Parts: sequence; structure tokens; C-alpha cells
Amino acid sequence: MNGLIRLAVGTVVLAVSVAAGAQALYQDESAPVDARVADLLGRLTTEEKVGLLRATSPAIPRLGIDKYYHGNEALHGVVRPGRFTVFPQAVGLAATWNTDLELV
Repeated sequence: MNGLIRLAVGTVVLAVSVAAGAQALYQDESAPVDARVADLLGRLTTEEKVGLLRATSPAIPRLGIDKYYHGNEALHGVVRPGRFTVFPQAVGLAATWNTDLELV
């Protein structure tokens, strides 16, 4: 119930802000994170939400969201265009059965 109340309050704040022409709640860094997230999710279409799940996410200009590439993962490290770090896959090293294998 508490979550519903917070969401309702966030919706009311959003409606008042939009009516007053004020800054969007999700852009207000002093607002609580959960309220900002709820506000942004309420503004995104289903297609935009799905698009943001991809490694290469498109820009959403109407909300001021730039395109981005977040090719990071725990096993390999940071994988982005340009200079980056890639760690070898553990399963690949284990499959060699080469005990003399050295990583450079």
C-alpha cells in the first residue's frame, strides 16, 4: 500500500509540475529516486522501455535521453568502442586443459 501511495503522490506532483510548466520530476536531482524513476517510467512508451534494454540504446530526444552503449559485463569487463579491457572467458581457459598456458 505504501508504494501505491508514493506512486499516487508522484503522479499528482507530476501533474502539477506539467500544468505549471515546471521541470519534469525525473530531472529534479533533489527529488527522491523512487519518485523520479516512477515519473520517467510513466513518460516512456512500451517501445522506448524495450529499446532501453538493448546494449545499444537509441536516443529519446523528447525526454532528453541520449543514445548510449553499455557493453559492460562482469565476466569480460568494459567492452566499448576504442580502448577497452576484455578478460578471457573462464570456460574457454578451462577447456584448453593446457596447464602451461600463460596469460599475457
